Amino acid sequence: MSQQLKDSTGTRVNKLTDSLKVKLKAQEEKNELKQLKLNRFNFFSPQKAVQTIEVPPPPPQAIEKVEQIELYQEKRVEIILESMSQEFQQESVIVDEDFEAEYEKAIIEDLDKEVIYNTERLRGPSRYDSRVEVRTLNPDIKWQRTILKKNKSVAIIVEKEKLSLINEQFYQIDISTSLENFYNLCGNVPFKNQPVVGVGTAFISGSNQMTTAKHVFQRNLEHYVIVFGFELLNKNGIVEAIVHKKNVYTPISKVYNNDYYDVTTVALDRELNRPVLTWENSKLLDDRTEVYMIGHPSGIPKKIALNAGILDNSNSHYFYTTLDSFQGNSGSPVFNRQTHNVIGILVSGELDYKFNGSCNEINVCKLPYCEGEKVVRIDNIMN
Repeated sequence: MSQQLKDSTGTRVNKLTDSLKVKLKAQEEKNELKQLKLNRFNFFSPQKAVQTIEVPPPPPQAIEKVEQIELYQEKRVEIILESMSQEFQQESVIVDEDFEAEYEKAIIEDLDKEVIYNTERLRGPSRYDSRVEVRTLNPDIKWQRTILKKNKSVAIIVEKEKLSLINEQFYQIDISTSLENFYNLCGNVPFKNQPVVGVGTAFISGSNQMTTAKHVFQRNLEHYVIVFGFELLNKNGIVEAIVHKKNVYTPISKVYNNDYYDVTTVALDRELNRPVLTWENSKLLDDRTEVYMIGHPSGIPKKIALNAGILDNSNSHYFYTTLDSFQGNSGSPVFNRQTHNVIGILVSGELDYKFNGSCNEINVCKLPYCEGEKVVRIDNIMN
C-alpha cells in the first residue's frame, strides 16, 4: 500500500472516529438535557418543597417543549457531522452553538412561565386578596388563555326580578345596588363600587345541566335565572347591564340534590352552547396543590381567585383551601391550577366581613386561626 493511500485511509478513519465521538457526545448532551427538563416537572407550590414519591407525568405542553429541544439537538448533530468534511464551516458551528444556548434558555424561561408553579403571577387588590377581573387575563399567555376558556362555562345565579325584558332579544339587569351600600362597607374595601346582582355561582356539568351549592336556591327554581357574561367590561368599571336572551337560562328541575354535600344540579330549559367543564379526582392531590376559582363573590361581576392552595386534603368528602371566596362564590368551580380540571365546588367558608364600629371591612383570616374555605370534592358528586 502506498504512503499516499495510507495517509488518505488514515485521514478518513480519523474523521470517522472524530465524527462518532462528536455524535456520541451530542447524544449524551441531548439525553442529559431531556432528563433535566423532565426533572423540572416534579411540581410543587411556592410554599412546599418537593416530597412526592410518585411524580405525575408532565403535561402535553411540557412534552412539546422537550421535543423542541430534542429536535434542535438533532439538527445540531447534523450540522457538526457535515462540518467534519468541510473545515470552512467550523466557524459557523461555533456561532450556532451560541445561538443554541440562547434558544434553550428561552425555552427554559418559557417553561418557567407556562408550567412550573413559581411563575410570574397576577396580583389582586391587596396582599390578602388575590381576586382579579376576567378582563385582566392575557390570552397570549397560555395558562391565562386556558382560564379564559373555562370562564365561558361559569355563570351567575340571579333572582328573576333583577331582570327586565327590553324587547324580544334583550334583558336589562338591575345594577342599582352597589357592594358598598349593600354591606355598609368601609371605603378601603376592593370592588365596593361594583353592583350586587346575584345570589350564587353555577357551572356547566352537562349538555343542559349546571351544578351549584344547594343553599343558593332559597326559593323555588321558578324564581331564578342563570346568566352568562356578567363581567366588568373595562378598567373604568363599566358593567354589561344589557344581556342577550341567548345568555339567559332558566332552571326547570333538580336532577341531583344532596343535603349532606350541599350540592345540587339543575336541568335547564334548553341545551347549552358552551363547553362542559372537565373534572378529575381530588383525592390524589397533595396538600398545597395550587388551585384557583371562577365565580361571583358577593354577587358582583365575575372574578378569578388566584394564588391559592389546598390547605387540608385529609377528609374523604371535602377539602379546605386558602381561596379568597365570598358568599356569592357558593357553587363556584375550584380548579387544579396545573391541569385546569375542576376538583371541587365551593360551598362555605369563613366570615366575609366584620364590623369595626362604623362600617364593615373584609375579614382577614390568618392561619392557623381559621379552617379555610370548604370545597366539596367533585369526584364524589360526579361518581
